[in-house]
Order: sequence, then structure tokens, then C-alpha cells
Amino acid sequence: MSYMRLWLTGGGVYLLSGAGAVSVWRATGTSPGGSDLLIWLIGLPTALLGTAWMFQRWRTNRATPASSEAAAESTVSDEVAVLSPDAAQATTLSVVASALWLPAGRDAVDVTTTLRRHQRPGLHATLRDLHGFPVSVAAVQDVDEADADWAMDPDEDVDDAVRRAFALLRPVAEDLLLAALPEVSPDAMRDAMAAEADDGPTMHPYAMHHSQSLRAPAAQQRSTLRIVLLAPAHWPEPLRTSAAVALGELATTLGHDADHVETLTQPVQREDENWRLLAMLADDLHASSVRRDRVLVLTADSWVSEAMVERLHADERLLRSDVSEGEVPGEGAAGLLLAAAGDASGGAAARAPGAPGATGDHPDTSAAEADLADPQIHLHLPLQARLADATRPREAARTTAELIARALDTAGCTGDTPLQVVTGADHRPSRMVEAATALVAQRPELDPVEDALHLGVACGSMGVAGPLALLAVAAAHARESETPTLALALTDASTRAAAVLAPATHDSLFPAAASAAA
Repeated sequence: MSYMRLWLTGGGVYLLSGAGAVSVWRATGTSPGGSDLLIWLIGLPTALLGTAWMFQRWRTNRATPASSEAAAESTVSDEVAVLSPDAAQATTLSVVASALWLPAGRDAVDVTTTLRRHQRPGLHATLRDLHGFPVSVAAVQDVDEADADWAMDPDEDVDDAVRRAFALLRPVAEDLLLAALPEVSPDAMRDAMAAEADDGPTMHPYAMHHSQSLRAPAAQQRSTLRIVLLAPAHWPEPLRTSAAVALGELATTLGHDADHVETLTQPVQREDENWRLLAMLADDLHASSVRRDRVLVLTADSWVSEAMVERLHADERLLRSDVSEGEVPGEGAAGLLLAAAGDASGGAAARAPGAPGATGDHPDTSAAEADLADPQIHLHLPLQARLADATRPREAARTTAELIARALDTAGCTGDTPLQVVTGADHRPSRMVEAATALVAQRPELDPVEDALHLGVACGSMGVAGPLALLAVAAAHARESETPTLALALTDASTRAAAVLAPATHDSLFPAAASAAA
């Protein structure tokens, strides 16, 4: 599109110059010679265009040093990086459980497999851009928009993308709400199931509809579960409110005590708002007077609809043949169940019969052994860096590399520490080159293509769901590999963020990390 504007501008200048010259010649009765035609029809417009180009180049060169200096001096956000010893506790959270549903898969194993195969989204069967051409879309397969009825009126007039987001959110929320249930002994679980068999169903029909819900025990918790939904800011406020109410009802249906559940929605417009919210939640959890409080952070977003594709195209943000830095519409839902560092014992659902690491399957298995089978994961809160609007790619990569170094140092990761990497880089050349350059600068032994997972390549742009999905994949990766995992977010135009998710056993071995997680 920029080349088209350039040609149109040049043609307009030549046309106006020629029309002006012809008008003057007619008014004065002049018969132009060959030199007059050359000067007025070619020389004058060329001189005007050349002067305009030189002036623009001068302005760009004058502004570049200041922009480069600002980019070079961009440092980690003071909100997270500059901390006093007394505030060190608020830099770390425990990830009790994570769940997701993305175009790359329903769980972390499927997502990892898809990303290692470097699969990319294909052309959508029905969605078209404003010119009628098919577009690449990263859509979750087999999503039924009717499944959104749990949180909204079936007749409510909303975009298809909103319904898809709510349909994706429900199973993710259910998984984590079950994981957040209080611990119940195997004997109590057997008694509850026996009573269910003798007396008949006593649970809500919704809970009976889902097999996982049949394992939900009676509410016995005393701590507080706060459910926070990160919702796109463009969703109507009544819709966000109804979503919070629906999540509270779902929690009660699955066995939580309604008196100890709080629900709220947080409208999110920019990526950095996610990181600020995590820092606030960390402070709240560490300051809580009730031990074993939990925060369930959920998010869902979808750009898969005709209206969203048209909006991206109109804003020149849609990937097309002439817009290589455009975005691929995606969607997804993700969630993290968080606790204060050092207080991440699994809930009843995590230890229910049939669940991974459950003590009920092996009566002789101790809780300590179960914890070893399902290690605690510490989330070292994301550090941020700001980029100026005119930052050059080389300066952006340098800033990102410095950010990675700070994040690894905060988590106690040395050059010899094994490291897994998950980034938000997508198909855009600028993001992939920046991620690869920054990673190689800090870890030359890593292959940025084969040794790192790039979430955006398979999932496209997931909007509000992107940052939390990145952390959820990294948390599951760290839990599975029992290795520190770097999560690098770089999809935002002006913000970069890096976080390390590490097993608690790693943090206990390094003073820097242990002091942050204490």
C-alpha cells in the first residue's frame, strides 16, 4: 500500500505541474518549445519530488539518533525490576495449575507437538478480506458457538468472535475450578461417591453433564478463591458483568462454597496491562491474612469472524501479499491457578482418583511423593522493557536481549542452567528475527528455531488471550521437563516482557531465586 501511495503522489505532482503549465501557456498565448516542455513537464515536478524526499530524509536522520538513544536506554519497568528487599516476596508466584485451548491444541502436550512441527495456519474456508480474497486464520477446530450459552443469552446480538471466545473459555475454566477445589482424603471421596450412588444425583445438572464434575467433592474450603477474567476492552460492560456472574455460578456448581468465591472482570486493551495485573495479584496474595488463598486468572479472545477480519484489513493490520508485517487472526483461552510462593499444594481435583499424581490411585503414596511427581512451579513475574516508536530492529533486539539477561538473573539461571524457551513470536519477520537475535546473544548454544517454541506461528494473534496463553504453555513446559522455562512476549509494538517459570526445586538451589520466592 505504501508503494501505491508513492506512485499516486508522484503521478499527482506531474499531473498538476503539467496542467498548470498548459493553463499558463493558454492564458498568455505562448507556444512552448522543446526546452519549455522539458522544464515544465519533467524538470519542475522532478525537482519538487526530489526536494520533498531530501527534506523527509533530513527529518528522519535528525530524529533517528534520539530514537536510538531512547531505545538503547529503555530498561526494565520499575514496577517489577526495581524492588527493595522487603518487596521481594511479590516478585514470585506459585502456579498451582494451568489450562488452555488454542488453535495448536487442547493441552500443553498437543501444543508442544504442533509447535515443534512448525505447523502454520491455512486459508479459512469462508472468511474473506475486503477485496474478497481468502485469508489465513488460526482457528480452533470443532468449536460450537452454541456452547457460549452458559455465559450469555442465546439471542444476544454479539459478534461470532465473542461467542467463540466464551465457548473456548468454559472447558478451561472448568478444569481449573476443579483443580482449585480443597483437598479431600480418599476416604471422604469414597464416602461422597457412595452417598451419590445411594441417594441419587444431588448435583446441578450442569455438573452431572460433565464427567469430571462427578468427582467434585462437597465444599470444605475456608480460604478464598478469587476468579479474575481478563476480557477484551471492546466487549460491552453488561457482557463482561454477565461473564463474571456465570463464572461464579460455575464455581458453585463444581463444588466451591459461594461465600468464599469472588469474581470480577478486568477489561484489557494493551499487553502490558496483563503484567501489571499479575504484579498486583502477587502483592494481594502475599499480603493475604488467610493462607492458601488462590487466584484463578482466566482469559479468552477470538479474532475469528467476518467483522474482525474486516476491521484488521481496514486498519492495515491483516496479513496480505503486500503487508508482510500483517497479523493472522487467531483465538484461544487460557488460565492460571496462582498462589503465594511456597503455598501451592494441589487441590482435591488434582489428587482425585484417576488424575495425574493422585494419591487415591495408590493408597501408600504420601503427599510429599505426589508433590515430587507434580512439582511446584514458581512464576518469576515478567520484567518489561519499553521501545520507542522509531526503534530500529537492531536496537529492539539488543533491548530484548538485555531484558532476557535480567529475567534469567532474577530467577537465578546461570549460563550453565538448562533452559527451555517459549516465545510469542509469529510469522512476522521482524518478530522472529528479533527473538532469534536476542536468544542467540544470551544463549549461543540454543538454536532459536529448533530449541525454542514460537507460539504465534501456529496460533496467530490471539488478542487479550496471548500473554496468559504464553505463560500457561511455559508453565506446563516447565512442569513437564522440570527445567526453567523462559517466556518471552514480543507481539506488542512498544512493550517487551520476559518471565521465567521454574520448578521450586531449582529456586531452592539458587540464592537469588530463593530470596525472591521466600
